[in-house]
Amino acid sequence: MDSLSKLTSIILGISCTFTPPTVAQEDLFDASLEDLLATEVVGVSKTKQLISEAPANVAVITAEDIARYGYRNIAEAISRLPGIAITRDNTYSYGGVRGMTSDNANYNSRFLLMINGHRINDGLYDQALIGDESIIDIHTIERIEFIKGPGAIMYGGNALYGVINILTRSGRQVDGTELRVAAATNDGFSVSQISGGESETGLQWTAQISHTEVAKHDQSNDYGHYSGRGRHTKAMGQLIGDNFSVTMMMAEHQLKNSEWWTYDGADYTASIPEKTRQLTLGGEYSWSLGNKTALVALGNINRFYDDYSIYEYGV
Repeated sequence: MDSLSKLTSIILGISCTFTPPTVAQEDLFDASLEDLLATEVVGVSKTKQLISEAPANVAVITAEDIARYGYRNIAEAISRLPGIAITRDNTYSYGGVRGMTSDNANYNSRFLLMINGHRINDGLYDQALIGDESIIDIHTIERIEFIKGPGAIMYGGNALYGVINILTRSGRQVDGTELRVAAATNDGFSVSQISGGESETGLQWTAQISHTEVAKHDQSNDYGHYSGRGRHTKAMGQLIGDNFSVTMMMAEHQLKNSEWWTYDGADYTASIPEKTRQLTLGGEYSWSLGNKTALVALGNINRFYDDYSIYEYGV
């Protein structure tokens, strides 16, 4: 039996922000203590501020960290942080903190996932997708900010375990085209391309597309065989001007768990196919009200589609 679910959510918001002077961010591993304290974060109070002044426990993972350690998705990146535990069910990745875990019972709904200030938790399961099934490719990320602990006062109920705030690379930071190809012995491979630049008028643009096929899990024993496979395609486009930004992200994930086993002399097979699609369109516009004050309007449209088939048995 098949079930089909679709949901579209629209979120609009206006806020007044105070922006302190900016400080250039250096490589965190080579930086001094003073440089580390001068690192900027955005997610704590929804405006730029020094990490030493942020009223929260914040950890920052940079693009340099991602390249150095070869992280393939958000889950792998945040798993290095103290107090974070990542588990998988061969299809999705789940995060936990301080001995409290997430699983397929709460769909990672106790984390709030944000990209460029826009809420990305889908409106159907309220889940934060952080593994290969995430909407964003790891190579488009400039910085991941993880704000530990409950943040319901600022962000609402999803922020029980913490807030994962992602900032993407701008066209100025990409400045050209990058192509990455990877392959694995489990019949998996990944291709990722990102391009970006800046026009003479100062308009920055970024375009990215990636495709990954991975044999997530393959196991056999005396009683049968189990395999879980995934196919993930992602795309992103972004425009950044002097006082506005527009970001569009799309992703399609095809997941299939299959197994066969022998019982009482008969062979049985089962399959659980699933296809999900997610589309997010977010925009931001700001009006300067003074030297350090701005009025910011945010808009976000999020569409999630889930086609899930329950066990299909065969003999």
